Amino acid sequence: MIDLEMAHGFAEDVPEAERKLTGLPIDGYKPKVAPEVSSGLPYDPFKADVWQLAHSFLDFEVRRRMLRRSSFNEY
Repeated sequence: MIDLEMAHGFAEDVPEAERKLTGLPIDGYKPKVAPEVSSGLPYDPFKADVWQLAHSFLDFEVRRRMLRRSSFNEY
């Protein structure tokens, strides 16, 4: 469960305080992103990863409930 379009690596010697990114990973990027990513301000990509993971879990849960509901309607 990873979106490689958003991946970015930092050298080990880069201090944590300097591990910031700005903007979308690719011009015209369409999938939902954490609010700080689309703000245009520097953001911590590791925190954005946590948002993305939580959003993925939410998507899975919504789809699971939809499938469950549709399977009950078949009977």
